[in-house]
Amino acid sequence: MLFFSCLKLPSIKLEVRIENAEFRVKMEIERANKAINDKHDVTYLFKEQKAINADQAEELKMQKETNKILATENQKLRNQKKISS
Repeated sequence: MLFFSCLKLPSIKLEVRIENAEFRVKMEIERANKAINDKHDVTYLFKEQKAINADQAEELKMQKETNKILATENQKLRNQKKISS
């Protein structure tokens, strides 16, 4: 009987170690999944901001062109006013 109880003790310790190992693996998988999801979120936000910046750059370019045209027209009007005065 003593022999069987000696075999049971290592078996119980082994089961506990296996449960602990499974728990650690599960926690590591959850941590890795969270890190992957966080990376995807940041990547999405980065791409979204990049698109916004591209739109703003295009709008700024158009406004600069409009300003050049208006400055030229303004100069023409000033020259006409000087000539007619």
